[in-house]
Amino acid sequence: MKLKFLSFALFFFNFLLFGQEFTSNNSFSSNINSTEFDAGCLDAGYGQYPLDVFEPICMGIVQDVTPIGWAGEFSKVNVTQGTEYIFSSTVSSDFITIGNNDGNLVLATGLGSVTWTSDFNGTIRFYTHLDSSCASSNTTSRARRVQCGENPPPPINDECENAIALSCGETGVGQTYSANDSGARESNDIFFTYTGNGTPEYVTMSLCGSSFNTFVHVYSDCSLTNEIAFGNYGCDSGDLSSIVSFTSDGLSTYVIVVEGYDDDDFGDFVYELSCMNVPPPPQDCEEFEVLSNWPENSFGAISIHLATDLPIGDNGFTIYGMRPNLLSEIGEIASFVNFEIYEDNVGLPGSLITTRTGTIINYSNSLGIFQGAYQIRNYTVAFDSPLTFNPNTRYWISIDSDAAGWEYSSVYGSLGFADVQRDLQTGLWEPMENPQQNFVFNLICNELGVNDSNLVDFAYYPNPSIDFVNIISPEKIESISIYDLSGKKLMHQDLGLKDPQIEIHHLATGTYIFHVILENGQVETFKIVKK
Repeated sequence: MKLKFLSFALFFFNFLLFGQEFTSNNSFSSNINSTEFDAGCLDAGYGQYPLDVFEPICMGIVQDVTPIGWAGEFSKVNVTQGTEYIFSSTVSSDFITIGNNDGNLVLATGLGSVTWTSDFNGTIRFYTHLDSSCASSNTTSRARRVQCGENPPPPINDECENAIALSCGETGVGQTYSANDSGARESNDIFFTYTGNGTPEYVTMSLCGSSFNTFVHVYSDCSLTNEIAFGNYGCDSGDLSSIVSFTSDGLSTYVIVVEGYDDDDFGDFVYELSCMNVPPPPQDCEEFEVLSNWPENSFGAISIHLATDLPIGDNGFTIYGMRPNLLSEIGEIASFVNFEIYEDNVGLPGSLITTRTGTIINYSNSLGIFQGAYQIRNYTVAFDSPLTFNPNTRYWISIDSDAAGWEYSSVYGSLGFADVQRDLQTGLWEPMENPQQNFVFNLICNELGVNDSNLVDFAYYPNPSIDFVNIISPEKIESISIYDLSGKKLMHQDLGLKDPQIEIHHLATGTYIFHVILENGQVETFKIVKK
């Protein structure tokens, strides 16, 4: 009786084993990389991570399926018939199991690394455990990695000396899989150059739509020491690609470096180089202004020192102060605003020329709340003595204040060069991170009187509006200007009236920026939606 039962049990076990193998979604691989077929670990107490199926790029590069895996966890990877894969863990003692998609068939096992050739198209499970006893742990992370295919030949422009020259309007594609890491960040680099055509231009290098998290730099030469602009974002939400703008002097050659944000960021990229002529410097003091386009903006922290440039045209002039848009924590007001004036040094602040102590004459009501913690206000700040600018000269002005930050507009090139910040460790001036922008301010072109310290209540309605906007103020409205969101001035009126009604029926449907100056010098900026 015992012999009959044993024979039946052995038959039933063989039937189950054959049935499992036969009904599996993935056929049994003939090149199992383990000494015992049933020695793998198909149990995963911590489940699957990440939840998406990883699609390897078979170009000879090592890719992280996940950089933060646990022992006792698996990832799913798509594989292609006839392709050899190397699965590995950054913990060399890890026991690796490659299983079928259902997790009921071992395809390969090994310590630290497994080389396996797939004989089907489909999905496998990539397990990591502490050892062959299938122990689990969530105390130490490891990267689960995969490599397949062969590296393509390196791009011809992965060294700065072999950079490809670009022209305005040029588009193209490239890849960084097999490029060298020649400098800048720890990532594979591709080099381009741009040389001006004799006229100053705003130049934009866009990588939007690329396949990986890109980073782009602009340098003055191949030494990669003098950085003109840089950034790793600026495209649409969710797109990790970069877009960077810089100002060409029209004569110099600029080096553009395309790479990944980190050493594991590489892939295919697309690029477009576009150019726009730099408009001539404003001729009148009143034209020196950068408009807010809040809430499509950000701000630089004043504590790290920020500077904006003033390109003076053929007519020099004297200013008596400045009206910057500054940010402070909600409920707080800046108590001091002082200024440093620098000469220009090839598009960056050079030697300090002079300083001015500021007196806050007044400040606007809140122009908006930024990041839920900061109020934006326009401050009218008088200098302790007038400041005269010479014609055909570029100056830089830096603000020192206990305000938290200086608002800047996302409309690049609205005035002069991209604004800059000082590196607190080196003391050197450097570009703000992309997108390159300009701080929001306008100049005070007339001497301020004693009565200019009276901050008045200000209101406007309706918003949205169809035909007109009413402005309510105890002070006379000296002037009003209307701009579109690109910064183009559409209308200007000198009024000298209280509570004026501004007609807007002639404007197209959209959003417009109103810039209002009161008789006492107070400045109000706000948006109106035209229906």
